[in-house]
Amino acid sequence: MSKSHTSSNVFIMQNNTLLNRPVLISGVYRSGTTFANAAISCFTGYSSLSSGLKFMRFCYGKYGEEVEHESQLKSLLVDCQKRLARRWAIKIPVDNIFTEVMETGLSYSTIYDVLVRDILGIRQQGSSQQWCDKLVLNWDLAETFLELFPDGVVVHVVRSPLDVLKSYQRMTSEPNPIYLDAIFNCYSSFVFAESIAKKEKERIIICKSQDFADPNSNVYSKLSNLLDCEFNEEKFNLGNFNTLIDQWNINSTVYKSLSISRLRNTNNRDEYFTDIEKYLLEQVCGKFMDEYAFPRNYIIKNISSDEIEYNLDVEYLIRRYRLAVRGEDPGPSYFTDPVSLERNIVDD
Repeated sequence: MSKSHTSSNVFIMQNNTLLNRPVLISGVYRSGTTFANAAISCFTGYSSLSSGLKFMRFCYGKYGEEVEHESQLKSLLVDCQKRLARRWAIKIPVDNIFTEVMETGLSYSTIYDVLVRDILGIRQQGSSQQWCDKLVLNWDLAETFLELFPDGVVVHVVRSPLDVLKSYQRMTSEPNPIYLDAIFNCYSSFVFAESIAKKEKERIIICKSQDFADPNSNVYSKLSNLLDCEFNEEKFNLGNFNTLIDQWNINSTVYKSLSISRLRNTNNRDEYFTDIEKYLLEQVCGKFMDEYAFPRNYIIKNISSDEIEYNLDVEYLIRRYRLAVRGEDPGPSYFTDPVSLERNIVDD
């Protein structure tokens, strides 16, 4: 952890003190985090960033437990420049960012803040702009984010595990049956939500993905109070998001094509899964599905753990299954390490 939490641009005045209040969106993949991230830009003074930087995954702690020397900062920025340019066609001015960080105070929090502001093009907009970032499958770093930004906020999004599993099965490039890891990641996400609410309930909001589809949802009023700014419902309804987010064009035509109603009315048909897979999902996540009022099938069959492990087949999945059924947190995890994967793409 860096000794300094100084950030370069702050704007909220509270009790005559300027606050920097960034937002981090957290959750499992395919859970609506991209939409939640974009929706934050409908709050006055906020812009949103999504895929690309992933500072907490690619940068934080990778250049020393603390950033104390110019050489560490230079290495971090040069690596970011190469990765962002090659992978996402995002260009950052290393020398300018280096100078600003050194003048502000060398720390991971300052580097993170300046990088996001540069990518979003808000470094020169004065002190009136804040930002929202997204990082899926790393809620284990949520509390670290709050340490970096003492006035920051984390929004952790949960979604029906069945919907997550279906979506991940359709889009993942991982070999079969790795898509079943979505079950264990959902379980870990629920465990995190349950535990963190007891420790950081004032700074970490837990909400369901479909809550973000309704501009009248209490999640927006709650965030408005917490962020101390107004939510622009008209901007939301027009899909006028102020965001740099994946390859998402932000005009209203594209926005409407996303069919926001799908977020409100999720499709819970399960014909794509075997009885064993459905039983596994119910066995691992059923308790939390009830707590969050997510539909479930209450499958009566009693399938042995040996049969389940035989179908899981992969040691990685079997290990995570055994943790979950013992009530232990398997943690957020990718089967293929995303850091190595992206570096291989960049260095190719």
